[in-house]
Amino acid sequence: MASCGSNTGEGFNPEQFETPPSPELMCGICLMVVNKPVLTYCGHSYCNFCFNKWRNGKDVVTCPVDYKQLETNQFMADKKTERQVLSLCVKCMNGPCSWKGELRDKKKHLTKCDHEVIKCVFDGCDTRLARNSMEKHEETCEWKIVTCEFCDVPYPKREEETVKHRGDCPLAILPCKFSDIGCTFEGRQHAHVAHCENALQAHLDMACGTIRDNNKEIRKNNKKIRDNNKEIETLHEELNTANQTIRKLKGQMAKLVGTFVWRICDYKDLYEEIYSPSFYTSKYGYKVQLKAYLHTNPFNGETHLWLYACIMVGEYDALLEWPFRRKITLYVIDQSDQRKHETLLINPDDVLPDRKKCFHRPIMGNNVGYCLTRSLSLEELTSGGFIADGVMFIKAVVE
Repeated sequence: MASCGSNTGEGFNPEQFETPPSPELMCGICLMVVNKPVLTYCGHSYCNFCFNKWRNGKDVVTCPVDYKQLETNQFMADKKTERQVLSLCVKCMNGPCSWKGELRDKKKHLTKCDHEVIKCVFDGCDTRLARNSMEKHEETCEWKIVTCEFCDVPYPKREEETVKHRGDCPLAILPCKFSDIGCTFEGRQHAHVAHCENALQAHLDMACGTIRDNNKEIRKNNKKIRDNNKEIETLHEELNTANQTIRKLKGQMAKLVGTFVWRICDYKDLYEEIYSPSFYTSKYGYKVQLKAYLHTNPFNGETHLWLYACIMVGEYDALLEWPFRRKITLYVIDQSDQRKHETLLINPDDVLPDRKKCFHRPIMGNNVGYCLTRSLSLEELTSGGFIADGVMFIKAVVE
């Protein structure tokens, strides 16, 4: 956001002005309101920064708008336009701030605006907050400068700095380095040397006691680990059994369903052919698979969704009538509140003779899919309710 004096010298953001600035006040290079304008003899205005960057130190430069040749005496600072720009009414762009005033006063306003984002004053802290929130942050900032209670030397209060200073401070009262195993001595650095020499046996006894306690705890924890490992093995066996049951049930469900819903996790995958999981039209019915992709017409560049229904080799083909003559209705689901689904019908009885082979009994794998090319365009897909968070649903119902 450009203020009264931007850091780069580029133009002022037009959105901050109460009234849209006139075109004559717009820089022909950065397309924002001119900052410290330069006027050419051909009548065009540019920010001083933008024009000098365009000029790049050359004595003769081409006007960026009309491409006329300009020499050094054919452009100059435009103080009149600068005064006009600085007198324009602007608003503060900091969220809820209601300040309005002349552009020349905005920089001063930002130095005290409660909603201006500022950096924490303490060295080492990169926190940036609105001015009205910064005071609370600075009270608890880990980089806040505190004074040592022993030697009055200032240092940041963050834990690492405190530990470092306490280790360096000759007047600090420090605990014994064996305090973790029970020693209660505290004193200044010079006293610690004598203490460690005099308490050598006591420290050794404490260490041995701690080792015994730790060994006891380790044995107890090892027993818990062995017990837990046995429970984990049992749970793994139960989980494997459950997964086998789930896979079996999924297979049974696939064979029992005549209605199938295909969830496409990311519609962009459709730029290449993708295939749905296979499904059965009934418990002992035909095995079907859907195919979809976004096809771009090489002549007009339009992209449409193409949908295919493929008859696959199934477990019960020998029991079924051939060719396949069931009607398949495909729905591209509208996920909005409108629920205006795109409906497409495949009727094997209505297809052209050369396409009827798509519905013959397959010999290996699956037949060539029957394609529905009259479907939604890419624009209809992306602008309607057919895609939500990248996800699409295609529903197939077999009569």
